[in-house]
Amino acid sequence: MLSAPCSAAHATTAGRHLALAHQDAAQQQYWFKVSSEVSSWLSSLGPLRVDAPLPYRLLLKYLRSVRDRKEARYRASCTVC
Repeated sequence: MLSAPCSAAHATTAGRHLALAHQDAAQQQYWFKVSSEVSSWLSSLGPLRVDAPLPYRLLLKYLRSVRDRKEARYRASCTVC
């Protein structure tokens, strides 16, 4: 008695797996096409460069120097390092 519902459930599960495999293949084809179009569009633009505003770059340079000095002081005082 239990074999009929189990085999029916198995067939339904197998059908779902087949449908998902078909859907995955279709999505892979779509994304391959889209990614190649995007890739060709980006390569036509050339190298991208994003310049941050000058105040932001100056602030980052200052923060980097402060952090580097702190790290250097820490390493100088550290006996394990």
